Amino acid sequence: MQTFMNFLDTALFIHDKPNIQKFYLGIDESFDESRVNRWITTIMKRKVEEFGLFVKSLNPSSIFPLSFITCNSWTLLDLGFYIKTEFKIPYSISFPKLKILRLNGLSFVNKNSRNFFSNCPILEELSLSYCSISEGLCIVNPALKHLSISSYRLLNNSSVEISAPDLLTITYRGKLPPDFALNSFQSLVEAVVDFYIDDDEEYDYLGKVFVKLFEKLSSATLLKVCTYSFLADILLTNLPPFNNLTHLEVRSKLILWSLNVDTVRRFFRFIQILPNLKSIVFGQRIDIPEEEYDECWELDPKSSLPRLKSIIFKVFEGQPEELNAVKLFLKYAGVLESLTIEASYWLSTDHQLDVTKLLLTFPRPADCVVKYLTSTPNA
Repeated sequence: MQTFMNFLDTALFIHDKPNIQKFYLGIDESFDESRVNRWITTIMKRKVEEFGLFVKSLNPSSIFPLSFITCNSWTLLDLGFYIKTEFKIPYSISFPKLKILRLNGLSFVNKNSRNFFSNCPILEELSLSYCSISEGLCIVNPALKHLSISSYRLLNNSSVEISAPDLLTITYRGKLPPDFALNSFQSLVEAVVDFYIDDDEEYDYLGKVFVKLFEKLSSATLLKVCTYSFLADILLTNLPPFNNLTHLEVRSKLILWSLNVDTVRRFFRFIQILPNLKSIVFGQRIDIPEEEYDECWELDPKSSLPRLKSIIFKVFEGQPEELNAVKLFLKYAGVLESLTIEASYWLSTDHQLDVTKLLLTFPRPADCVVKYLTSTPNA
């Protein structure tokens, strides 16, 4: 490691080189903190545009120079901390040229997040992963186009406020906050919502938060959701129609033994407010009860899924409830052109063959092609 640090000293301090465009560095406890500080100071003087720093087992307060928070050359800043690192946001922070900001492992210990993100006037992409905040997350930035919040810890029942009217993509993965304060995203193209629930007591507020979030996502053309989205006991009249939505992806299992039949029913009521839906992907298993026992089969064939042309079932296990789901979509998606089943590699060859034969007996729309993709455990 000493050899590498000597090399950087030579490259940065001795050689008379022009401005540096990109500088990425990963450091751990074997690095000298004062030397890292000098390296960062030097690259700032060299007008570095893209800077990535990934820190393991070092005190970040000693490696960043004071001028770091007002550097006017950053266009991309990527900071990752393997150990949760506290960051008190100063009021003076400002990145006038920053377009991309990625933060991983930071703990914001004061309530200046609004000031932080607002002082990046041309910020287009913001990613917060494994971060936490104790005073509420506030993102107000009219230039923002892409936002990703993953595994974010909101302490002390903190809320989330997002004001980014020109947002194109939004990803939220983690625990839902007690409240969302969102403006409309009229330009939204893609939304990913993947949240988890700690206990049943959270269901009391889940419906209200779910509606507040999803009504702001109704302009999206692509929506990826987890099955927890349909646990809330809400009336779909609370949601506007998703008139722009053409592609829906359900990323987790929609199965009866881990959820309940009401959850599956809510999913089918939800797709009734997607009038222009063209494709669905089930990332994992989906179960449907037998026809004579469930209202999922009581859809209006004349108005259900009028534009749905493609369905993909992934990790297909060949269970009777899964086959019911296939039959239901073949029955109600009148203009369906393609239904693809990707078999789970857990299925034996004989079971896959039996499923293939059974699929051939299902009624289907005249122009629909059913594809069954087999797999092997070693594939």
